[in-house]
Amino acid sequence: MIRLLFAALLVLSSTFAWGETCTVISVPEGDSLRVRCPGQKKPISIRLMQIDAPELDQPNGIRSRDFLRFICPVGMNVLIESQGKKDRHERTLGSVTCNEINANVAMVKAGHAWVYSKYAKDKELYALQAEARATHMGLWREPEPVAPWEFREAAPRDR
Repeated sequence: MIRLLFAALLVLSSTFAWGETCTVISVPEGDSLRVRCPGQKKPISIRLMQIDAPELDQPNGIRSRDFLRFICPVGMNVLIESQGKKDRHERTLGSVTCNEINANVAMVKAGHAWVYSKYAKDKELYALQAEARATHMGLWREPEPVAPWEFREAAPRDR
């Protein structure tokens, strides 16, 4: 029984936990960042869950990334909330709070990301997206913005 408990504790201590405070080391895109967390040997890639930002080579892609860099700058301590689930690129899916700002929410509210309807469960995000669209915030200034998942689908595979 003690061995089983010890083994369970080892497994749990090696997984990514809810409420981990980490330091931002880079922001490669508008919906992902890399962080260094206490007790982790390697940096962790985080994918902001429930949202999808424009690709860097898509209109507003650079602006989206730069906005996330503004609210979660390199060197900032941030709170990562995750259940340990990963996407197909092995990034940990999570919600990121930077200086008391929920980055996932802020990206949609400012018009720098879409609600990723395929995965989104938070109904508030849809209302924030509708407001950003109605007020022509960020990517909603474009006459016909293309959702990132549609852009990826139409793009050549060798991008």
